[in-house]
Amino acid sequence: MFCWWLFHLIQVAATVSPAPRIERSFFPLHVHGRYIVAQDGVTRVKLSCVNWAGAQLTKLVPSGLHVRTPEYLATALAKIGFNCVRLVYSLQALNATYLDPFWLGNNGSE
Repeated sequence: MFCWWLFHLIQVAATVSPAPRIERSFFPLHVHGRYIVAQDGVTRVKLSCVNWAGAQLTKLVPSGLHVRTPEYLATALAKIGFNCVRLVYSLQALNATYLDPFWLGNNGSE
């Protein structure tokens, strides 16, 4: 199955300048007034997020994981300028006792 949303996202984001990289040393992030800042309380951090839907659906896992690995998807999103992912999920997924293994890995299809 083709990951259409990632393809579309790459096309759109190709015209947008990437968000600044968030370094590991910035964590944990804090709020100072209206700004998100690094742990030093001074360095402002700009989040450039993308929604990753699918985990709220019947399969209970984010879309695309049966096609690509999480590492591949995270790298692709970072390359096109995103530094944050808003993961849509369901409370049912937190209590699930069984998830079909097909949807949890790319099954070597990468």
